[in-house]
Amino acid sequence: MAQIESGGGNSKGKNHQKKMTIRVDFTPMVDMNMLLITFFMLCTTMIKTQTLNIALPSNKENLNQEQMNQASTKNAVTIIVDAKRLANGQVDSTSGAVVPEIYYYEGKANEIEGQVILDETNPDNIVVNLPAGQEKIQKSSFDMSSKEGIRAYIKKRNDKVLEQIEPIRKEFKEGKKTQAEFDSLAKIVRANEDIEKPVIIIKATDAASYGSIVALLDEMQINQIAKYQIDNITAQDKALLENYQKRHNK
Repeated sequence: MAQIESGGGNSKGKNHQKKMTIRVDFTPMVDMNMLLITFFMLCTTMIKTQTLNIALPSNKENLNQEQMNQASTKNAVTIIVDAKRLANGQVDSTSGAVVPEIYYYEGKANEIEGQVILDETNPDNIVVNLPAGQEKIQKSSFDMSSKEGIRAYIKKRNDKVLEQIEPIRKEFKEGKKTQAEFDSLAKIVRANEDIEKPVIIIKATDAASYGSIVALLDEMQINQIAKYQIDNITAQDKALLENYQKRHNK
């Protein structure tokens, strides 16, 4: 509370004025601050921890090693994240920031339609022997609105899962299902082993940015990809990527 105190002063002199001293007591403010802190703590929504769902392999079927390799090869998609390069192969830093570039290939790295395209006699210098008019690796784009972008490709590969989830999503948008119900039903669709779905392997070069990897992981969630993982880039991947970039002057 505030209070005014009057000073005594010298009684001599006719025009002498008394001095007023103002004193403000801030002690009650401590209680008010504690009340405010308590109020905000009780009314604030705490941030929920963001986690990634990991799809574990199913053991309901007794498949031999050859069958598992055939299934994984048929549905395997490898996505490689790199940075924009100059003609000499160096990372293009003229814009002041790393510009991400993205590539992908299907199946095994060393084969096209069962034909071996990599000469790995010297592991330190793998030679790519591509048939005329054929490409093993394809370049895509991070432009998610583009028909040639990586999102369009992922949707195309996962179309069978998305077709079954779309009616559930429509009911969710119409308010007929809650978020929890939608997530539960979508999870059942993704786990259905009778539906053909891709297995996506994400790899990155040393020049790739962290943000581009995060953006690609977001695409896995957006497009309901059931099985995906981050793996180390191999010598085969590097050989394919370098061969493509040299052939296309990238």
